[in-house]
Amino acid sequence: RRLRRRGTPREFGAASPRDFKTAKEPGKTIGSNHVLMERRKEKFLTKYMRSKIIITITLIIVIVLVTLGYFSFFKKSSSPTQNESEPRHQLVEIDWGSVDPTWRLFAEQHIEKMRQIEAKTPAAKLPEYKFDRVFVEIKSPFILRFLPNYQIYTEQYFTFAFNKVTKEITDIGNGWGGAVGDDPYYQNKKFSDFIKNQEIQVTNKQSAIDFLKLVEDIYRWSDSDNLTYWQLAANKKGGIWTVQSKYIGPPEYSIIVPLVWEVVTDAQNYVIEVRQQRERF
Repeated sequence: RRLRRRGTPREFGAASPRDFKTAKEPGKTIGSNHVLMERRKEKFLTKYMRSKIIITITLIIVIVLVTLGYFSFFKKSSSPTQNESEPRHQLVEIDWGSVDPTWRLFAEQHIEKMRQIEAKTPAAKLPEYKFDRVFVEIKSPFILRFLPNYQIYTEQYFTFAFNKVTKEITDIGNGWGGAVGDDPYYQNKKFSDFIKNQEIQVTNKQSAIDFLKLVEDIYRWSDSDNLTYWQLAANKKGGIWTVQSKYIGPPEYSIIVPLVWEVVTDAQNYVIEVRQQRERF
């Protein structure tokens, strides 16, 4: 008896869709070992891509942190002695209620003496004359660095260094006076004598520049004096450091003759004299 075949008849040699299997659908046509290898390959690729992404993100974070750290260090290094948001040189009104009594007595006697001297001058007889001498304290990070035991006071015409430990008061002159005759330097003997006893060492270009900034800050008498457009450069020959101001501001501004200073040191690099070269025209 012949049996009737069910289903759709097929041509000889034709394959049924059910005969094709994939790695995700293991069957008789693809071996189980091949399927296992394919799955392992997929897992390996997944782990590899995940590791690659993690490494890339880590490298990006490290680069960003290193860059931020570099710029932060560079900004701090560019101005190690001073907060850029604050003025370097300040003239501060004295709180006479809390000032040292030794200095207060000296200052009162000095001002009274100057009042009496000025009263005898022709200027005191003019209608617009007004006695306006008053002491202020000079504040500077370079005073704190080089002269930590001192306070510097000025009434513009006189400048004094007050030793907070010994209570000694020293007249340090009012600047560098005119050269006499053929003398090639402007001198301030009082300041040189004072600074010679402070045992301040100048050993390299930066310390020479920083020391000269101390001199600049002591002998500027106005908060408005602007040194932004000036840059100091130092060179040494023998026992003498030559420190010169170089103008770096806008060209349309009028330029004064730049100052050239000489910081003289002894064999142990201690400062023994500060002088200013005389202008030559």
